[in-house]
Amino acid sequence: AASQSSSRRSWLAVGVELVAGAPSIANAGVTIDIAKYGDKELKVATINKIKQLLRNELLQNPKQAPDWLKLAIVDALAFNSITGEGGPDASVQFDVANMKLTSAKPIIDKLKDIQTQVQRTTEVSLADLIAYAGAEAIEASGGPRIQVQVGRYDATKPVGGAQPHLDFYDGLDGAALTKAFDTSGLSPKDMALMVGAIVGVEKAAQLAAGGGATAKKGSGGGGDEDDDDMFPEDGGIFIPQTFGSQKAMFGDLLTKEPFDQTVFSTALNGKAGKCGMLLGSGEVADEAKKYASGKRELYIKDLTDSYMRVSSNGCNLTGAKVLQ
Repeated sequence: AASQSSSRRSWLAVGVELVAGAPSIANAGVTIDIAKYGDKELKVATINKIKQLLRNELLQNPKQAPDWLKLAIVDALAFNSITGEGGPDASVQFDVANMKLTSAKPIIDKLKDIQTQVQRTTEVSLADLIAYAGAEAIEASGGPRIQVQVGRYDATKPVGGAQPHLDFYDGLDGAALTKAFDTSGLSPKDMALMVGAIVGVEKAAQLAAGGGATAKKGSGGGGDEDDDDMFPEDGGIFIPQTFGSQKAMFGDLLTKEPFDQTVFSTALNGKAGKCGMLLGSGEVADEAKKYASGKRELYIKDLTDSYMRVSSNGCNLTGAKVLQ
């Protein structure tokens, strides 16, 4: 009972920190209704189904993993901390057809296919799928499990006052990305962590495409356990024991290579491709250098916290009664 109470307090603390870390909740552009998917049993079943379908797709097509993460970041960066408009609401779907990131539209189309599959049994928003796709790209690459809060509603048209969606292709200018993070109310540290994560996912995707993954799909499943277990203290997703291990349920990782802070030294030495070059100057480079010389445990913790912050950027949480 004591551990359950501690787990609940831990999740509540994360929720409070997430809200407190958002740029301007009083002018939030997106509402996350944590009661959107019903009671705790339905919610955990929905999350598990989402993760299983996303992992299966990545194992079949690992090269798309980095761009899943890019699109999740781009959707979140639409929040404008000056106007209080925009955010992770799937409004990126209205811009992907014209992006130089040529994988953007096919990825959105695939996520809509996954949305249709999930909707055979329960509702799910495209905005939640985009946010979870970014987290799954990190986890499937050997990174941490990230508890993405669900309950977003999809924008039905482009949002006035929001930041224009970045075109996160290879030619993206570092100054443009820095400005987008700043206008969105996010820090150079967040930018360093997100770019570093993309570099790590790119490495895993390349290894997987070259035969580094066994591509064993997950078996799926659901669950009806207490929400204290659904939100464990490490931020992971609850996996019902009746469905076996995380690997059995969601499938293999893209690669067995470590996902760690060495991505920063690789990038700073100019060996991480064009995306790694985005870490090359100013405060972002200073943050990258700190992680390059630091410990993996700190990097993984900060990456987890940062993705939670980015994926809920400019959001207002409602429905807190579900956690009582």
